[in-house]
Amino acid sequence: MPESPAVLARESAVFTRYLAGVSTTPYVTQAYARCHPTMPALAKGVPDRFDRFLVRVATAGGPFTRIADAYARRVRPTGLLRQKLVLMCAVLESSPPAHDYLNTAAAGSVAATVVRIGLAGVTSVLATLAGVLLLGPAHLALRGKGVAA
Repeated sequence: MPESPAVLARESAVFTRYLAGVSTTPYVTQAYARCHPTMPALAKGVPDRFDRFLVRVATAGGPFTRIADAYARRVRPTGLLRQKLVLMCAVLESSPPAHDYLNTAAAGSVAATVVRIGLAGVTSVLATLAGVLLLGPAHLALRGKGVAA
């Protein structure tokens, strides 16, 4: 069940903003769509309901993307959402202007670096906690439900 071009374009826009903080470009959207069918999660057949649910939550954008990613990072590290994000990261690494963001270290003092790392850690913990509270029940409900929609 391949995704439509509109769905892949939406994923491209949301994931580009999430990973690199920039708007997507036609090149990024086309490269993402072209490489999308080669993901291992799709080669196995239709992903299960929870994997598809996580992708739908993530493509809602904003904090939903971070929460879905944080949850998937812990409970579905090789699942569909994580594979889509890794694919998008690979596309962005070779695509201006996103490659500048992904391949450039943040400059600043040691104190500023420590604060940035601390804030990133707190954000990660909060997103994971929100994922457990918001997505955990859905994960339990959709577990073992096969591939039906």
